Amino acid sequence: MVEYFFPMLLAVFAVQFLADLVFPLNAKTARPFLWLFAGDLAENFSGRMNDGKTPAGTFAATMRGMLCLILFLCIAVALGATVKFISSIMFFAQPAILFICLYICVGFFRPLRILKHLQKLLAEQPPERAQITGIFAALHLPVPPISKPMAPYAQAGVAMAAYHLNILLVAPLFWFFVYDLYGMFAYVLVMAATVTMPVRADNAFFGHPLRIAARLLDIVPAFLTALLLIPASLAVRGARPDRLPGIVSRNPIAVLSSGLQLLAAVMAAATGAVLSGIAPHWYADGDMASGLDGGSGSGDAAAQKQLQAARRIAAVFFVLIAGLAVLFSMKFALGRLFL
Repeated sequence: MVEYFFPMLLAVFAVQFLADLVFPLNAKTARPFLWLFAGDLAENFSGRMNDGKTPAGTFAATMRGMLCLILFLCIAVALGATVKFISSIMFFAQPAILFICLYICVGFFRPLRILKHLQKLLAEQPPERAQITGIFAALHLPVPPISKPMAPYAQAGVAMAAYHLNILLVAPLFWFFVYDLYGMFAYVLVMAATVTMPVRADNAFFGHPLRIAARLLDIVPAFLTALLLIPASLAVRGARPDRLPGIVSRNPIAVLSSGLQLLAAVMAAATGAVLSGIAPHWYADGDMASGLDGGSGSGDAAAQKQLQAARRIAAVFFVLIAGLAVLFSMKFALGRLFL
């Protein structure tokens, strides 16, 4: 299937772009189908395994969480094996099968549309805070406290752009190359379950195995995303990725020890946003490292510019990925032509 990968990736890119133009924005469906399926499954498992009838205690909750992780990995293996079996029988339909797999796992323009919608809501007078907080809740991101200043919402939107470029695009593709469909399905199921898993006092230890697995699966992809964000930000007028060394030097161990921290540092440097303390609940225990301050202001006007810069960086990032897909498609095509 690898020879069809890049052409099918471009096809998914085009179809999702057209679909996002035709269908109205819905924050609840901002993730592809398999993400939504895994999220519903995670909520179901969490409810059934923590219904009050199961044994209490840290060890018991952790073991139930481990069982939940194993179930998701088994589903990924079964799904991958099923698709492989079907594609071996219907070898003539392998491109279409790969297209479907990529379409239900990878998201391109949806985070970008969410950013655009968020920016529009923040610019309204007066801003509709209920809709704004609804976006963050639907994306399972920390909802900033309701306050008169709009800057916290814009800064959270900047952080969301960095996270979603990784989890919806780079990481699934990375794990496809590492371990084919099995790797891509495993990453999407585990990460979607981790993102969706409700975090409460009674199931905090239940989610630990999923969060640890998510952090391990995201080590390399998050660093790759951070590295790709640097050339993407260089192409955006007003972005300042050159501020990154100064941000890293304030807290080098914390920033460089986690791909999530480095992602936030790159986006903070490029946009000038303050991203200290803005961390998703998924696999980040505690707040982001201190010192993630891009230094271009924290007022509402500055925050709007930072959100606009994040949108442009995300758009260039998508173009960069599409360009790489075109180049590799040409390489495979030329290789098959001359061999």
